[in-house]
Amino acid sequence: MYFRLAPRDLTLRIMTFIALIPLIPLPILYLHGRDVISIIILLSIIVIYGFYYVIGPIGYSYNDEGIKIKRIAGDITIPKEDIVDVSIIEKARIDMNLDGNKGLFFYSGTFCERNGNKVKVHATRFTAMVRVRTANLDYYLSPKEPQAFVDAIKEI
Repeated sequence: MYFRLAPRDLTLRIMTFIALIPLIPLPILYLHGRDVISIIILLSIIVIYGFYYVIGPIGYSYNDEGIKIKRIAGDITIPKEDIVDVSIIEKARIDMNLDGNKGLFFYSGTFCERNGNKVKVHATRFTAMVRVRTANLDYYLSPKEPQAFVDAIKEI
């Protein structure tokens, strides 16, 4: 079964917009002066933004192997036998980002909850999330229909 991502929350949309603002003047500078530095800066920003885009989630699926976090750069699989519990969290209590991306296109990477636990996040919002507990790590996901996602996993 395939599950679409939830719409991006307001914070994520604002952060992405702000991050894309530097791209606006660089082509104009290049066309006006055609200097090498503006080309290098523009290409560097495009490469960095492209990297963050391909490591972000594009959807989720569930089958006999487990939960797959679909990404352009390659899927991440949470094996079925490792899943201990699946539940809905109305609002994630995230304190800080330890690595990964917090606000450019997606939230992805290792985050720290307020209670000190480390969690892997592959999401587009911090509300109405699905928590997937495994023996050694928790994952926060944001399918468009969290209840249907949880029901599908518990059913199989």
